[in-house]
Amino acid sequence: MDMREPQCVDDVLSVDANAREVARKEVMRLAS
Repeated sequence: MDMREPQCVDDVLSVDANAREVARKEVMRLAS
């Protein structure tokens, strides 16, 4: 995890959304 202070809220939201998308794809791959 990057421990730097976030540039802005949008950066945090985009990173969170990306992490969620990656996790969802991983779950779907493992479940298949």
